[in-house]
Amino acid sequence: GLRDGIRADDKIDDVITVTDGHSALQMLDLYRPDLLVLAMTDPSQSVQVARTCSTKWPQVRTLILSSDVRPAFRYVAHQYGVSEVMSTRAGLEEILDHLESIIVGKSQVRNTEVQLVERELKDSGYLPLIQAREVDREILSYVCDGLTDREIADRVYLSPQTVRNRISAMLQRCGKSNRTQLAIMYAPISSMLGKSA
Repeated sequence: GLRDGIRADDKIDDVITVTDGHSALQMLDLYRPDLLVLAMTDPSQSVQVARTCSTKWPQVRTLILSSDVRPAFRYVAHQYGVSEVMSTRAGLEEILDHLESIIVGKSQVRNTEVQLVERELKDSGYLPLIQAREVDREILSYVCDGLTDREIADRVYLSPQTVRNRISAMLQRCGKSNRTQLAIMYAPISSMLGKSA
């Protein structure tokens, strides 16, 4: 499999296998590798590990193997310092080629690609959601849960009018006309964004 293929590559010294994000972060803290390959069942967990990794160990290059290679996922991963996102369906040779490029410092993500994805996300209304501040993402999560402005205000320690204003601003930025549309749009990407960007 992939682990054996990576181990067989003479350009890669050590391979450590873990099964969850918590263990990955523990191993990163202990071994400080040059390269991190994340192939977790939950793509959003891979992004959260990559995000923590890029904050604590910015020199570590990261490749995410994911079933989710949608533009929003790739964009968020890139924002958190991921060198490459590849489909779990990619062949071993292709993955090894990308790993070798990442090891020598060549990111597979091109600025033009990021700009194209950013434009696509902006046109579809997702970019404001991805770039939203932590408090706005928290408000959006409560909107997805069906809470009223008053209930949201109590949880985020803002006035109901401020919550209303923030929701209205987000509706306008995303080109939506009601909270339900906004919730439907935000729910699928909320887990990869976590509590703060």
